[in-house]
Amino acid sequence: MASLNDLQLLIGKAMLDDGFRAWLFKEPEAAAASVGIKLSESQAKRIRDLGPEAGDKLAACVRETIGSPNQMMWGG
Repeated sequence: MASLNDLQLLIGKAMLDDGFRAWLFKEPEAAAASVGIKLSESQAKRIRDLGPEAGDKLAACVRETIGSPNQMMWGG
């Protein structure tokens, strides 16, 4: 079971990395494992049930607020 800190890491990565976000909603266990996190079955199910559309909307809100990853890194 992933800890709160683990889930925060997954959410943060998913907000900034479009490819990872798509993978996370399609195969949450594999995507999480790629960054060293083990999800419980119920955590994986909740991610799948949330769906990629909700993730994309949240990521768009984050980017509107803080900018794209390139903007955050390089100020561009």
